[in-house]
Amino acid sequence: MHLLQAIPQRFNKHNRLFITIAAIALLFANHLTPSLKAASPLPIKPPHYRGLIATPDHTLWISGTKGTILRGKFVDSFTVRYDTCKTQYPTKDFRDIWAIDQHTAVAMSISDSAVIIKTTDGGNSWKTVYHDETPGIFLDVIEIDPKTGVGIVLGDPLSQNPQSQKHFKALLTTDFGNSWINIPDAEWSVPLDTLESFFAASGTSLSIILSKANHKKQQYALTVGFAGGGLNPQFHLLQIGYTPKKSAAQEPQTDQPSAWKFKSLPTLPMTLKGGPAWGCYGLSIHQYQHGIAVGGNYASPDFRGDSSGAIAAYSNDILNQWQAPQTPPNGYRSGVCFSQAYHKEYIFNLFFRDIQNHCNTFYTAVGELPSNYFFKTHHAKFLTMAFCTGTNGTDISFDGGKNWLALSQERGFNACTWHNNTLILVGNQGKIKTIPVSDMANLFQQLNPLDPTR
Repeated sequence: MHLLQAIPQRFNKHNRLFITIAAIALLFANHLTPSLKAASPLPIKPPHYRGLIATPDHTLWISGTKGTILRGKFVDSFTVRYDTCKTQYPTKDFRDIWAIDQHTAVAMSISDSAVIIKTTDGGNSWKTVYHDETPGIFLDVIEIDPKTGVGIVLGDPLSQNPQSQKHFKALLTTDFGNSWINIPDAEWSVPLDTLESFFAASGTSLSIILSKANHKKQQYALTVGFAGGGLNPQFHLLQIGYTPKKSAAQEPQTDQPSAWKFKSLPTLPMTLKGGPAWGCYGLSIHQYQHGIAVGGNYASPDFRGDSSGAIAAYSNDILNQWQAPQTPPNGYRSGVCFSQAYHKEYIFNLFFRDIQNHCNTFYTAVGELPSNYFFKTHHAKFLTMAFCTGTNGTDISFDGGKNWLALSQERGFNACTWHNNTLILVGNQGKIKTIPVSDMANLFQQLNPLDPTR
């Protein structure tokens, strides 16, 4: 209704004139003073994602800043439908997440009173299973073996007081993350130099290699490999044995030093560039012996390595040697993963189409034609691809990390995993991307054109 139409008719013409003038003055004042109007709400920036895991029942769990945890279900071979899970910590940065299925997940926040929370009802409710307000605490990675329930959390060096020696912060679980035990300080947990620490860039600075558990006898063992930054980044292999002693009341005593056994194998140099913020940001172990490490420096996203060190490393025997790739990734990388094994003819036909294709970038990187590599050099029938991602793109390797070729130049990703014939990427500003293997050839060929053999 117009303002003047709302005036009762019993007012005389003088009253109507006064009200008309007042209404016009009010409208004119509002026009001159826009600050009196309600301000538009500022746009809400989406969270950054770094925690990522896929489970056998085709569920994706993703975690990140602003207390964000997502649960996704594959509705077909490459489409995922996501639900947002609410937790009691809306401001936490959940840098890593572990899950066993669509119902059960464990999420870890990094610092500022670090917490670990667990859900068993698909994210509808969360229980705080660990809480630590020690000044300076910073947790980096959580891994739990899905068969035994034995797992570990690893964090940056921490000291109980300014005068004491710093040790890596470490926690152990023997019950799928329901409870956590402080692993006591020992020789293995002393940093090798003043800069050695870990990076919580993708929750992949540590891999479980072997795990054993006899829950009836309360005997547990865990073998892990981990790496991070430092003056000279190193690969660590550690075996942990844990058998809690029982008191007279037959209650386990977890704080007894005799309950723990540590065997630290010699550390191995990784040829990675060292220094502040330099080192290994992502690590993946395949079939117990093959390893890939990626990293660099997040502040130098386009650096590919030089005489001062590499941004990646690979190993065909993690007990003996790591070496720099022949062709490095195309910049800083924080996430790395392996695909399932495919018949090499399928991979060759998908990416290179036929034996007449040259693919100059492949030839330059590997030193031979794709057809020669796939059918003469690579003797096994099956081939496992490797992927690494970072803030300036994503790369693919057909030879276990020795040579990397560009797969995508889309920016802003932090972590990756492989599931259901699909590469899943998550990153900053809420970025989530799924790339089915059937779609990879088009991406690959845009950056690596197929040229006829000369």
